[in-house]
Amino acid sequence: MESGTTRSAWGATKAGRRGLGLWGPAVAIGVVAAGVVAGLTFAFSPSETPGLLAVVTGVTALPVGVALGWAIQVDRTSMTGAVERPEESVESRWLEQAAFGALFDGFAMIGLGAGAIAITGVEVAADVVLVVLWVLLSVDFGVRYLVVRRTA
Repeated sequence: MESGTTRSAWGATKAGRRGLGLWGPAVAIGVVAAGVVAGLTFAFSPSETPGLLAVVTGVTALPVGVALGWAIQVDRTSMTGAVERPEESVESRWLEQAAFGALFDGFAMIGLGAGAIAITGVEVAADVVLVVLWVLLSVDFGVRYLVVRRTA
């Protein structure tokens, strides 16, 4: 970042655009992203009212799309309190350690679960298995991160 350039909580683009110069394109990206999500929802919805579901999904996706648009544009060095090299931060190391441990726990969960299903012959829907694995791995990762952070 050039000397003399002020930092702000919302940041700026590399070209130095701030305010509407930053948020205008971010909102446009968000509207496009929400429109795509709504269109896909409408096209593939098994609902009896796909239009209503598409509108609700699009409105729900809009803030996420705007945040994505902002994140794509902003130069993080223009933000107040931004770490210069986040990949070298202690938090990044905690994240790596937690993710590495959760990965191997995931392998164990998948192996033990597949073995248990094969031995017992129980019929389990794939969506149920995937949701359970996602929840277990999310909790595992979160707990590992908190433990690593606390012991550091």
